[in-house]
Amino acid sequence: MKSDELLKQGYRLTHDMETHLISLVYFWDEETKRDDIRSSELVSEDVRAILASNPTQDHYGYVDLSLVGDLPTDIPMKSLSTLTSLLKEDNLKRVAVVGGDNYIKKFAEMAIKIASGGKLAWFTDIQAAKEWLYDKKSS
Repeated sequence: MKSDELLKQGYRLTHDMETHLISLVYFWDEETKRDDIRSSELVSEDVRAILASNPTQDHYGYVDLSLVGDLPTDIPMKSLSTLTSLLKEDNLKRVAVVGGDNYIKKFAEMAIKIASGGKLAWFTDIQAAKEWLYDKKSS
């Protein structure tokens, strides 16, 4: 298993205090993409810390997979359930997933059906994703 520090090199998580946007950009490489469960736990812990730091504020999530390339098709269910469990957080209003290959699209569509309650959507266009995040009419 890789160290947490090495795994955190596989993504960048930022929080814009003005727009309340939590951005997660993955750029896995061969060194970081195989410890999926621990990596998803680290992301989940960091996002929950952001949400807990201001529990009365609505937050929005943006996940960019455009730099990832081909992902393994055997991502563990525990990893997927760890990440989709974030959708249960009351102050995380919406999450837009952008990019990724057909496998990622299928995963996103499955997660949308199973867990999101309308809080998760998959996009090919960054601008459309960001517009959807803040569109109050489609809530």
